[in-house]
Amino acid sequence: MKGEYLTREQLASLFHCTTRTIHNYVKSGAIPSPMKLGRRQLWHRTDLIAFIEAQQAVLEPPAPAAIAGADVPAARLPVGSVEPMTSAESSN
Repeated sequence: MKGEYLTREQLASLFHCTTRTIHNYVKSGAIPSPMKLGRRQLWHRTDLIAFIEAQQAVLEPPAPAAIAGADVPAARLPVGSVEPMTSAESSN
């Protein structure tokens, strides 16, 4: 069982922040609440990993294939505002 749970201090070290910041993260819902064992607050390592992975999945941008298939209207330019290039202009 040793190593499966993290204390507030270990979690703060892992996130490179203070223990007060960990308290604020719990209050705001940024990380899950700890389980309490007596006066100690402990986080299960696998619960934290699952929570962080779920948050990353929500924050990741959609895949390019999903964007390409989206029904996005093309940008429209006023007629006559853009003149086509001639072959002489494109070779320069």
